[in-house]
Amino acid sequence: MLKLIAETVLSIRGVERMLTFRSDWTDYFGFTEGAVWRSFRAVWIGLIFLSVMIAADWQADGAVDVLLYLTVYSANWLVFPIVAAFAARLLGLSQGFGRWLILHNWTVLGLYSLLALMALLRLSGLAAPDVLFLLTIAYHVFRMYAHWRVAHAALGLNPFQAGIATLMPFLAGNAVHEAVLTLMSSTPAG
Repeated sequence: MLKLIAETVLSIRGVERMLTFRSDWTDYFGFTEGAVWRSFRAVWIGLIFLSVMIAADWQADGAVDVLLYLTVYSANWLVFPIVAAFAARLLGLSQGFGRWLILHNWTVLGLYSLLALMALLRLSGLAAPDVLFLLTIAYHVFRMYAHWRVAHAALGLNPFQAGIATLMPFLAGNAVHEAVLTLMSSTPAG
């Protein structure tokens, strides 16, 4: 358990250094096949943040579609590796796929922590609705930057190529998200 915590803290610190263009960010990761598989621990750790988001919505609204939350969460984690593998192959960068996946998984964990923090701000009343609206916009801008920077750093691409590499999984993830929402809303209850 301590090893999991230590690797998580180290990886999140590495993500922070990578996002801020620090040259030593690679020192915080082991780019091995085992590290690729261990980075999927972020999925399980992220469930803590997802639980906070569900609890905050339940407290604020009185009802939450937990199945919808879990379906979108699962779909997001399943779609990226598939589409990123395709994008890496298409760009001739298959050798960087593992590095991209490791950075992506730990970065997404950090992004979920920000969403949970925003949910807590909403629940506690510490942020007015207007402030939460601005935070949501800022989050989405930061999310795009984070995914671009992950592709830029992991694959060693120029900024434009990193944007293209980022766009493919991003659009696929959004399409899956919309498909899940459409399917869930068209399914009769009970």
